[in-house]
Amino acid sequence: MERDSRIFRFIGLTNTPWSDTGVTAYLNKSFVPRAYLSPRALVLPTGIAASSFMASPAFVPSEMALVEHSAAQDVPGRLASPAPVIFLEAENFTHKSPQGRVVSFPEAWNQKVLAGWGSVAGDVVTYRFAVPAPWPSPTLFLRYAMETDQSAVLDVYLDGAAEKRASLECPPTPGWGGMASDWKYVSLKLGALAPGQHELKFLSAVSGPIHPDTLMIAEESGRRSTGTARITDSKPNSVLIEAQVQSEGFLVLSDVHYSGWTANVDGRPAKILRTNSVFRGLPLGPGTHTIEFHFRPRSVYVGAVVSLATLALCSYGLFRSARLKRSIVTP
Repeated sequence: MERDSRIFRFIGLTNTPWSDTGVTAYLNKSFVPRAYLSPRALVLPTGIAASSFMASPAFVPSEMALVEHSAAQDVPGRLASPAPVIFLEAENFTHKSPQGRVVSFPEAWNQKVLAGWGSVAGDVVTYRFAVPAPWPSPTLFLRYAMETDQSAVLDVYLDGAAEKRASLECPPTPGWGGMASDWKYVSLKLGALAPGQHELKFLSAVSGPIHPDTLMIAEESGRRSTGTARITDSKPNSVLIEAQVQSEGFLVLSDVHYSGWTANVDGRPAKILRTNSVFRGLPLGPGTHTIEFHFRPRSVYVGAVVSLATLALCSYGLFRSARLKRSIVTP
């Protein structure tokens, strides 16, 4: 029982004794219901699939709804900006030492990595990024793979400081990066960042080499939507939701996004966006809203038109045949 309790606490569940029956109930604090409001949308950069980002520790479903880059124009600017995550592709460095080169990796997020960097202690690579607003407690995430069975240690420097901010230990990965399961994440608290341009420098303290893929800097805002979304009716071909939004929000319905679903917001047609890789979502303005989802596949209408046309042709054919028979019988 104690072992099970440790496992549940590890995956984010907290235990609460239930009466005096000896039964322990576990509360998942990261749980989100079937329909919920997210305070903002994260438009992913080109080349990063929502399904891949959802597997990273930077994804917090209650704080952000993921939208593919192709749908960026359908997300209101106030919901998408400022972005809660800054992405830095490892190959887009501003400076690096001679070791390491950009190569194609099919399992990398944008199919490119800085391969073989850090093979010599003292190797350096730097990146520049811009912070849109004061970030009190950002976290750096690094996605990487390795070809050795020994850990690599990277010293992290910010904005040209002579003293390192911290050291980042990168344990060995299951493989060199040829499979999705080969890639790991490590994270580091960066401390407060002011708005504006910043420089991030990695120095190899204990040689790897490693294959950095993508760096993410995420602000741990703890921001939650102050609105509510409640499903009032649910059928196989329709879902009715009542939502109350105080400012703006992004409605997420954890049902599969599939061609044929349509949406109305307060009686007006609304575009459904593919959200969190496979679900449905749409932006909402402030106020009280009624959202209707209906399944009306085009194939049904096409089939109905074809059936009606066929019926009409058959009826016309029977009518013509009957008239022809009458004309032959009549003397």
